Amino acid sequence: VRARSALADRPWVWPRTSRVEDFRCQVTQMVRMAKCLSNADGHRRVILLLGAPGAGKTATCREFCNHFSGPGRLFGGRVLFLQSQVLRGAANTAGGSMEDFLRQALTEISTTVQGQGLSLLVIDDLHIFQEVEKHELRLALEGALRLLESLRVLLTSRC
Repeated sequence: VRARSALADRPWVWPRTSRVEDFRCQVTQMVRMAKCLSNADGHRRVILLLGAPGAGKTATCREFCNHFSGPGRLFGGRVLFLQSQVLRGAANTAGGSMEDFLRQALTEISTTVQGQGLSLLVIDDLHIFQEVEKHELRLALEGALRLLESLRVLLTSRC
């Protein structure tokens, strides 16, 4: 007698999210984002991607980072990609504020890569923050943008 697989009795259920190979990033949108961030002239240094769950905000950010952070590219290795939960946890663990954590992290990515160029900070899933945390993050980002002329920010949130 053969043992039956535990899965043999269940019908196959497709995962709720698309497979990676099915994701088609909007190349024109990524090029627009890159142009907007590279020609900031003191303005438009922050982009916020809003969308429904599963719309592709995180996938677009990851693809954008993969493409534009390579050597000789727009951000040339100066990219910090943070999930909001990680940011919240790191700030709490360090015993400081998000502003302290971001200042330290941004100083690190600004000094570890040789040469001039833009730095990109990506914060994914802003919707998980409480209003107080969003206010603290806003103040931290405003301070970082004032201090680091080369900093660009890409944020995602559910609408």
